[in-house]
Amino acid sequence: QKDPDPIGMAESRIALGLGYLENGAMIKAHDNLQQALTHAPDYYRAQLSMAHYYERVGENGKAEDIYQKSARQHPKNGNVLNNYGTFLCKKGEYDKADRLFNRAIEQPYYYLIPASYENAAFCALKAGDNVKAQTYFTRAIDYDPHRPKSILNLAKLEVDAGNYTQARLRLMRFHQ
Repeated sequence: QKDPDPIGMAESRIALGLGYLENGAMIKAHDNLQQALTHAPDYYRAQLSMAHYYERVGENGKAEDIYQKSARQHPKNGNVLNNYGTFLCKKGEYDKADRLFNRAIEQPYYYLIPASYENAAFCALKAGDNVKAQTYFTRAIDYDPHRPKSILNLAKLEVDAGNYTQARLRLMRFHQ
């Protein structure tokens, strides 16, 4: 017998699983996230939640398998591309991550563009590419002028580059 609403059932289990995960109840988290995947095995939110679980418990190989599968099944889903990019950046795979962030940003119905630019900027910083980071932080602010992390990090990069006036103006606008 099929679930009458597999996505709804999966969403309930995802909410429970992520709640347990945040509270450190890893066995209950895994059980609920596994049930979400049982209800809707191809649902990207169930896949991303389980990948996140595996990251949290240090099973990066399993996390990567799920991210790869999800990216194959949902190649135009900005959330999948962004989350996989974040995972790859944590692993030090900066170029691959950068490509995924940019693919996420290009998706027509993806609305978390400023978050992806910000993630790309932090990844560029980790890679030691301050120029690219500055560009991405600027783009994040273009889309969302009230992103504190992007504003503060861009100001820090401007100070580091000796652009004190620009950094000062940016911080004054931020504090208004």
